[in-house]
Amino acid sequence: MKYIITERQIKLLKEQMDNPSIWFRRRANYETMLPFIMESIADEVNPCDYYEDQYDYAFNRIEWAVTRFMSMDEDFYESENHDEFHDLLFNMSKDWFSEMLFEDYRNTCTE
Repeated sequence: MKYIITERQIKLLKEQMDNPSIWFRRRANYETMLPFIMESIADEVNPCDYYEDQYDYAFNRIEWAVTRFMSMDEDFYESENHDEFHDLLFNMSKDWFSEMLFEDYRNTCTE
C-alpha cells in the first residue's frame, strides 16, 4: 500500500522528529500512561514487602511507568530536555494515578 502525503505533511513530520516537545505533547496523556501504570502494578509481586507505605509504593510505580514511557523513543530519551519532561510527566502522573495506586496498596496490604 502506498501513501501519498503533501509537502506540508512532510514538513510537519520533519518538525516533529526534530522537536522532542511535540512528541511529548502528543503522547503524554492519561490514556497513554494508563497501560504503563497497569504494567507497573502487574510487575510488582508483593508490594507489602518492599514499600514502607502507600506513598512510597505509588511514587515508585509512577517512576517505573514514566521511565518505561520515556524510553519508548531513543531520540527523545537522549534529548537535552529529558529531565524536564521526566519531571513534568511524573507530576502529571501523580495527579492522574496517585489515588488509584494508594487504593491498590491499601487493598493489597491491609493487616
